[in-house]
Amino acid sequence: MELDPKLTRAILVQTFLVQVLAALAIFTVPVLATDIAADLGLDPVVAGLYTATLFAGAIAGSALAGRVAQVVGAFAGSLASIVLIGLGIAVLSAGWLPLLAPSVLFAGFGYGLVNPTASALLVRVTRPERRGWVFSVKQTGVPLGSALGGFLAPPLAHAIGWQATLFLISALCVLVVLPFAGIALRGFRQGRGSGESPPGGVGLLRTHRPLLVLASGSFALAALQLCLSTFLTAHLVLNGGLSLVAAGQVFACSQIGGAVARPLWGRLADWTGSAARTLGLIGVLGSIAGFLTAILNPDWPLPAMILLSTWFGATSLAWNGVFFAEIVRLVRPEEAAAATGGVQLFTYSGIVAGPLLFAAVASLAGGFGPAYAVLAAVALPGAIAIGAMAGRDRRG
Repeated sequence: MELDPKLTRAILVQTFLVQVLAALAIFTVPVLATDIAADLGLDPVVAGLYTATLFAGAIAGSALAGRVAQVVGAFAGSLASIVLIGLGIAVLSAGWLPLLAPSVLFAGFGYGLVNPTASALLVRVTRPERRGWVFSVKQTGVPLGSALGGFLAPPLAHAIGWQATLFLISALCVLVVLPFAGIALRGFRQGRGSGESPPGGVGLLRTHRPLLVLASGSFALAALQLCLSTFLTAHLVLNGGLSLVAAGQVFACSQIGGAVARPLWGRLADWTGSAARTLGLIGVLGSIAGFLTAILNPDWPLPAMILLSTWFGATSLAWNGVFFAEIVRLVRPEEAAAATGGVQLFTYSGIVAGPLLFAAVASLAGGFGPAYAVLAAVALPGAIAIGAMAGRDRRG
């Protein structure tokens, strides 16, 4: 598929915008969970059910991403992903209990399409020696969108209510695609594949071992990543002896570290010429940070906690861009969407399973420390395996 310069520029801007808006829409709901639960007469624990339901939908979207890209084209599929998220959040904003789970599944399905369709586009407009940086910059849209949700949603909900806030965000998701709609329509025929269906993501994993290693490693890395985001603040309070305010500030350092480190890791991957080795290094350093977090205690000085939190975030929150760059290196361009979707089945499964494993270990061991040690121990061999496969050939 040959892309003219105008379409290339639009793709680079559009994939970043979709990533920002997807994160804004998806992660605003947990921010407003207490308001939503109180208004609907639900327990606030429903926020955990929201995450599980969302990623169940994302797993389905990932599984079908290759087919979506083949039928409508990757560009149209990318725009469709954010429209689906917006529509799902709009239905959720109605606050009708029977539609809560279906609306979240719908939004999750759209979220599962975001990265596969973006990968299918970026692999065609980015030189191989720049993919680590480009994919990592695109992934900075995730913390940016999440931060926007955290800053904007609470005051908006206070002023106009949570339902109007969610509806406003959903409308923004739909409206933002309008400037690209004409380009999507013009590129529709080019973006579509032939009548022959491409290999499915799971099929690619079965026939290409390096892709399976990458997928398996991402399961463990994603599990550790989500446990960092979900439990670190509570761990800093319960085992670090910090106040909630101080713990929140230390936790914020992990988020800043993750956002800043993403493009830097991408640059390193491009400079070394090996996204796999870079990804392995990130995973090993993240695992070490997890082990250190497990032994955190009130005797630690605050600067040490800040340093550890920043290190943890700069590794366990910053691997995704290099990860997607390595996926597309291993496959042919026409397989990028299917391969990314297939690998994401493992990644999102780790996101769902990680907190469950963490909670089970914490309950049995009586604390968060052992749980962090177990998650780090799970992530470490996956990271080493990914690094060891560096240099494996792509599919012929």
